[in-house]
Amino acid sequence: MAAPRTRGLSLAVVVVLLALLAPPAAGRRKKPRRKQAHDAAAEEGGTMYGFDPMSTPMVEWVGSDLQPEPRRRNVTCAVEAREDPAGCYPTTCGRAVIDGFFSEAEVKGLLEIVEHGMARAGSPTSEVGGPTIMDLNTGMLRDAGGVKLLYPEPGQPGYDPDAPPPFDKGQLDLYRDAMARIRKRVAEEFGLSRLYFTAPTFVTRLVGNPEWKPAEIHDQYWHPHVDKQNTAHYDYSGLVYLSEYGEDFTGGELAFLDTDETTGSVVANVVHPRAGRLATFTSGDENLHHARKVETGVRFVMSMWFTCDPDKEFVSFLDGKVHNTFTSGATSGEL
Repeated sequence: MAAPRTRGLSLAVVVVLLALLAPPAAGRRKKPRRKQAHDAAAEEGGTMYGFDPMSTPMVEWVGSDLQPEPRRRNVTCAVEAREDPAGCYPTTCGRAVIDGFFSEAEVKGLLEIVEHGMARAGSPTSEVGGPTIMDLNTGMLRDAGGVKLLYPEPGQPGYDPDAPPPFDKGQLDLYRDAMARIRKRVAEEFGLSRLYFTAPTFVTRLVGNPEWKPAEIHDQYWHPHVDKQNTAHYDYSGLVYLSEYGEDFTGGELAFLDTDETTGSVVANVVHPRAGRLATFTSGDENLHHARKVETGVRFVMSMWFTCDPDKEFVSFLDGKVHNTFTSGATSGEL
């Protein structure tokens, strides 16, 4: 097999961290008009969608209780299905929630990786409020204090040649296994025979504090968005919750914003986060969604994406080194 090709994504990662939950696509295309409209509307205190997402009527789709069987809802794809003999692009769009995907011990281990990484980068959990986002692949972190580095290199702030590795072998193995299992489950859910893990991917910590005020637009994490509008190569989205709704935090529900066919009004079909719960959905316009404001406590979620584009594959992560290139041609993407 030919040697894998590498393609830079470091510019995208920087913008991801600055844009928080609205990552652009690898710095290779113009900013989408929808994203421009979103930012303009946010500056004026609203959204480009013509409704206030925080006052949209909520309907509980998946509650916080353990669901003995996966929950699935098919939705009409925003883009007509394309011919795909390789078996990756969606023919049926939708969203699914799978409980108990990770055990209590695995959730604890993943949360330890996240909390340790954030603390080592200089951002321990506090009661200040607002979002913190960390990319475990590049080691870049953004919080209220700006951008920080988990894996500083020579000449960068915080570099220490004698510092021990940030993660041990057990943590590395747990994280790699988790990503492989998620990829396989997403493919099974949507009936795929090929799928590539891609980047950027990150972990978000949201701290509830009623006195906290966002310093800039990108601190307003609750705005509705469409993943594929933000990053063109995203085809499937995944979220793994590491904290418990109603115990670790209040608010912070995952809300899919759907139009009621009878009334024409927007309804928020809500998923309550649950530790170990996997939520996955197609990344197109059919799944406009957002995280509602966290009111109290701390909410942790791992976010990852998958693509049908082999040139946007990403296979190296969490070994204590900076990884900021796509590695195309590294795998066949087959399941």
